[in-house]
Amino acid sequence: MGGAPSGHRRALQGRLVEPPRRALGRLHLRRRPPVPAPHRPPPSPLAPPAPDLARFVLDSAVHLRAEKTLWVAEKLRAALLSKLGALAPGDAPSLIGHGDDAAPLTGHRHAYFLPEADARGFIDHVTVYAPGGFDPAAVRALQSLRELHGLGSHPTYPTLVALGRRDRLERLPALFGRSDTWETVTPFIPPRCPKIRRGELRDTPEQQIRWLCREVLREEPLTVEMFSPEEARRRGLHRYRNARRRGAPVPGGAAAHGARLRFAAPIAGPIALGYGAHFGLGVFRPVIDKNF
Repeated sequence: MGGAPSGHRRALQGRLVEPPRRALGRLHLRRRPPVPAPHRPPPSPLAPPAPDLARFVLDSAVHLRAEKTLWVAEKLRAALLSKLGALAPGDAPSLIGHGDDAAPLTGHRHAYFLPEADARGFIDHVTVYAPGGFDPAAVRALQSLRELHGLGSHPTYPTLVALGRRDRLERLPALFGRSDTWETVTPFIPPRCPKIRRGELRDTPEQQIRWLCREVLREEPLTVEMFSPEEARRRGLHRYRNARRRGAPVPGGAAAHGARLRFAAPIAGPIALGYGAHFGLGVFRPVIDKNF
């Protein structure tokens, strides 16, 4: 009994004498090796701005006269919308003209469809211009357009010849020029009916042009010289189709008008005002030769 403790007892006494590590008030944790930081690719450069201008050349066995501007613009837009498939309206507001809530967009930032005629008076180009830029779905639709139907007895074949930013394209249509003087190409259709209030004529074509210039261009012309009925007729403005097949009706009693606008300084086009402005009506061209 009094002999030296056995090996088992010595081991037991050692455990009892040596206090556990937790009793010393310290928590001993094993150090884990450092975790390497996840690989992060370098930030990508900013995406280029969306294109805002597309230009098509039209080819067909039957040529369409400039008087069918509104018809051609409507057909082109309808063909592009058919390319969108089952997308929600908010996916292509630049073409549709309204968002998810079906409310029309404000600010005139969605697409203008601007047919252009050659020297013989036949439509050979269409420019689609969206001041706010085309969304990706609209770009895909523009790139996939191949045929237009319903414009005549033969299909019309549009070829996309330009797609980009207007400030980066080397050659722009004449309607995108700069001038301090602009004159009617396609008839201006006032969106409001003139009326007499308190013995005064309100909403005359001239007054509506001034109002629209302030709203759309943020510029008011110094002078608005309306074409006489004889000049408007000589330019063939009365022959243009001026009622859309769908959408808002023509204001009652609306007639085709022409005008010449002079601004304090040169401004850039395009200028399209009034009813049907997004479909080629109310378009003005820059005047270079001021000798009228």
